[in-house]
Amino acid sequence: MLNRLLENFKVKLFSFFAAFFFWLVVISGNNHTDYLYVPVKAKNVPENKVIVSPLPKRVKVKVEGKGKALLALRFFKQAALEVDLANVYSNDTLPLSPRMLELTPKLPDIYSWQVLSLDSIYILMAQKVARKVPVVPDIQVQPLPGYAVVGGIRLSPDSVTIEGPINHVEAVQKVVTEKRMFKEVKYRFSGRVRIKPFPDSLQITITPKDVHYSVDIQKLLELTFEEIPIKVVNAPRGWRVGAVPSTLKLTLAGGERLLMQLQKKDIQAIIDYHQDKIPGKEGYRVQIKLPPEIRIVQMHPERFKLVKERQRVR
Repeated sequence: MLNRLLENFKVKLFSFFAAFFFWLVVISGNNHTDYLYVPVKAKNVPENKVIVSPLPKRVKVKVEGKGKALLALRFFKQAALEVDLANVYSNDTLPLSPRMLELTPKLPDIYSWQVLSLDSIYILMAQKVARKVPVVPDIQVQPLPGYAVVGGIRLSPDSVTIEGPINHVEAVQKVVTEKRMFKEVKYRFSGRVRIKPFPDSLQITITPKDVHYSVDIQKLLELTFEEIPIKVVNAPRGWRVGAVPSTLKLTLAGGERLLMQLQKKDIQAIIDYHQDKIPGKEGYRVQIKLPPEIRIVQMHPERFKLVKERQRVR
């Protein structure tokens, strides 16, 4: 049976398509009715407004016309229900009419349209605003033992512009990148990462949609600085106050390149006369101000005495 069907297969296939084409030619000249689902599009939206009520994605329409035009409409042409919002400023209910249906390009043999699934569309508009917000990286870096991240994760740009309905945009304080994880790294590296988009319901756009990141990895190093001078602040009026001893020694740890560039003048050792007295102990603590990414391994001494000398009045 199968062998009989396959005999002269090419001839039978050609005869089938020829008959189907002849049938299309016969019916295409007659008038017919078809039912289609067409997308809904908004046009002439005011520049400072945004639609916050969801539009229906599609509506069902009844179309009448020549068979060939209906075939072209179903398979080859684009149709849409275009809702004109030029005169809508806050909210309104727009009745649907056949005049809203648009064809690209036009078909002269379409006689009538009728929207079936809806009678009207409710439109709610809101003021559209834009503002800049910071970008927070969701990037985790685990260097190899003996190495450290220096300077944190740098982003360029470090802020982006968000745009959308005023009540949604003003509630946003930051945006976050997509998650990235880097393990066992010991060299500086960089790349691009996308910003997590907002849910479609918020209608907030982000510009740009991605940012450049860079991470500096340096080998850990310890370095000792000696004879760092101590400065006393907030001394009583009319008195000169000094620390005893007047200098200290610091052992610091941090990235190799960062520490090698560090100089003694970059380190501040300060005692606040009114704030840094150690309760119940004799002596004052010292505040050490360092560049970021550097930590103190050891400090000597840890407590200091203060000596006062009355200033001479000239």
